[in-house]
Amino acid sequence: MIDEKDIFITEQQNISFKNDGYLIMPFLNDNSLVELESILKEINIPETDNNIYHSAVNKNTTLKGHFHHTIKMFLDAYLPLFQFKEKFKILLAVYINKKPSNNSAIDLHTDDSLCDERIFNQLNVWIPLTDVNFKNGTICICKDTHTNKQNIRVDSKDNKYIKENKKKLLNNFTAIEMKKGDALVYNPSCIHFSPPNKSNNDRPVVAIILTNENAKLSIFKEKKGFLRKRVILKYELTVEEFFNYENYENLKPIEIF
Repeated sequence: MIDEKDIFITEQQNISFKNDGYLIMPFLNDNSLVELESILKEINIPETDNNIYHSAVNKNTTLKGHFHHTIKMFLDAYLPLFQFKEKFKILLAVYINKKPSNNSAIDLHTDDSLCDERIFNQLNVWIPLTDVNFKNGTICICKDTHTNKQNIRVDSKDNKYIKENKKKLLNNFTAIEMKKGDALVYNPSCIHFSPPNKSNNDRPVVAIILTNENAKLSIFKEKKGFLRKRVILKYELTVEEFFNYENYENLKPIEIF
């Protein structure tokens, strides 16, 4: 994340984003929400025993792509509402639904880099389709963690800082309360989590990853190289290749660093 330069047009938005690592703004009005929900209902989501449905990690690669293209096509027209200084595009779009369950929590993590953040900004956007709060499992952002300089983030399950500071992080967070249709724009370096959905209703959201119009979808994998030194492999992919996880590993990395 290149956070040295202003991202938004207005000064107050830039100040808030730099101080907190995120920004909440009104986004979709009632009519837009009705239209989006109608479009999503036309997609046949398979029944699952999982408490969390995430369209980008289900096994049906066709359905992954269908969700992406459907949400992207709908939200493309709304991007000017963010009032960014540079021209951003939707790199990836997903649908996530958290069912009522004590086992629906998501642990501390950062979001992986999906573009080369040594060059481009990546912004993650979370748009709830219902009002969200701590009780129904909203996103919770750990304070000041956006200041951690991580231009490339790879699989935060192995994040040493999170492992060593878990108790501290869980005692210093903000539970993001939002109205249906609001947009949370956040720095993907923010360490965040979500508690279980203890309400009686589902907690559906759509999420999009934004970056500069010239950036390419990229995957980064970490491995042990010469003398067991950790190196990062960079792959550039199409959306279809990204959704077919088995295939990208057969591609040749375009960079090792």
